[in-house]
Amino acid sequence: MQKTNASEGIPGEKCRVCGKQPARLCYGSVACGPCKTFFLRVATRKATYACTLGGNCVYQAGRRDGCNRRALEGTEELLFPKSPILPSLTEGSFCIYACGILVPIQQFYHTFKNGYSGLLQGLGLGLNPNDCVEGGIPDFLKATGRELHEKIFPLLRRVRFTFEEFLIWKMVVIFTPGPIGLTDDSRNTIRVARQKYLWMLSKLLRQNQTENEAIQKMQALMHVHRWFEKYAHQSCLFGAKCFVMGGVQAGIHGRETPEIWELEPKDRNMFIMHVSGLVIAIQQSYSTFRSGTEGLLVGMGLHFDPSEWEVEEGIPAFLKKTSIQLHTDIFPTLRAARFTHEEFLIWKMMAIFSPAPIGLTESGSNVIRRARNKYQSMLVQLIRQNCTEGEAITKMYALMKVHRWFERNANQAAMLATKTFVMGGYEVGIAGKLVGDVAFARA
Repeated sequence: MQKTNASEGIPGEKCRVCGKQPARLCYGSVACGPCKTFFLRVATRKATYACTLGGNCVYQAGRRDGCNRRALEGTEELLFPKSPILPSLTEGSFCIYACGILVPIQQFYHTFKNGYSGLLQGLGLGLNPNDCVEGGIPDFLKATGRELHEKIFPLLRRVRFTFEEFLIWKMVVIFTPGPIGLTDDSRNTIRVARQKYLWMLSKLLRQNQTENEAIQKMQALMHVHRWFEKYAHQSCLFGAKCFVMGGVQAGIHGRETPEIWELEPKDRNMFIMHVSGLVIAIQQSYSTFRSGTEGLLVGMGLHFDPSEWEVEEGIPAFLKKTSIQLHTDIFPTLRAARFTHEEFLIWKMMAIFSPAPIGLTESGSNVIRRARNKYQSMLVQLIRQNCTEGEAITKMYALMKVHRWFERNANQAAMLATKTFVMGGYEVGIAGKLVGDVAFARA
């Protein structure tokens, strides 16, 4: 992306919020100086909230930012926003679908900009094909991984896309029709949206480069797009099962985990969307302390080198701090303890069912609390059986330390992931006048 300073801005661009000039790329949109400051303030969620429950609120004590239950009132509307382009979608189905497909798209962009070493390990898509057996990667994902590294990434890197071109193309992919459990009316809505963004992309490519450059870029994008149509639905389902529902379906030994079905439908939706951010971070933490940290979290914006914080997407301050903590404290602690695979799986279940102020009803919160206590008991029993007293103390200390860290940080990461990837481009980026964080703040 072309660098511009605040005084120059991007020639001809106006702020997508207030319409003023000069404006520059900021946090996935285009904004003037004052609005850029607003974007970042909203992104770090520094606002305070008045609690409507008064002294009866169990979440009030000890929280500097006020009551998080009050802060997250209306979260269901955040997760399933009433976008003018999606008036008739079966929104829950579409969000789950988008959650699986958007993460690899975002990682594609970082990959062809910054190299692809290790980027997709957290999703099981970037493992060396020779190392696929241990993680139980399905055959179609082994083939997918090979094609990514041998065909798709080299093709993307040869063609120098701008950030705006990539954002619009991402919208095309988001709205690719697929058998994702939508009604016929919803499929038509998606088809119309896809055609709209294809037209926008063609227009942008014709404006900004020579005819030959435009042809090369369209050929590359369509090649990758056809690849997505062939593979992305499988990848989406795999991602939704493994990461959105987390261990909820896979369970400890391949069994179903019944707790998710004890939740009321509204609670289940809220819980799954929360887990969609949390589980990815846990899974990538596991891959990281087993395989090293190189590049694994770039796609989530959590693993940029702290010396390279001048990133184009405008990473919020709390994620900078989170990244530094991951590399200087959390990952070394995990690696030093030498957990078995089974121990980690049970701990992951405990972390997934950690109580958090995510807008659940009281009965839903009780279900989650019982599940967490169950897996905590299983973990303690397993460690006592298989370890010496010294090893058990070391492992429990490490797990509790990391668990407390997740309780302090993972909800923010989950909310950011939900807004960035699940809400996708239909609230963020080129077509939207407000980035997702601003839409959330003004809701």
